[in-house]
Amino acid sequence: MVFALWRYATRFYLYILAHFKHRGILAGSIAGMLLSAALAVLLTPLDRYVSLIYSLMGWGSFIIGFALLTVFYIIALHKTQKEDLK
Repeated sequence: MVFALWRYATRFYLYILAHFKHRGILAGSIAGMLLSAALAVLLTPLDRYVSLIYSLMGWGSFIIGFALLTVFYIIALHKTQKEDLK
């Protein structure tokens, strides 16, 4: 899970570099990158990871993960639609 968060942060960073002039994609990518990196740093120590996943807050991590996944695919879909129009 932590590795996937770091991958999301990296991919959002690449979207920032690629779509610097598009404000909508840029804002979503910055928010996704910051949230992904912050969660990855928070979950890196194993004791925090275990306490979050096996507690009541574990559902919050699923909701945040689903939200990040949704933002990622919305940006990716928007990017592919722009490329199809060219």
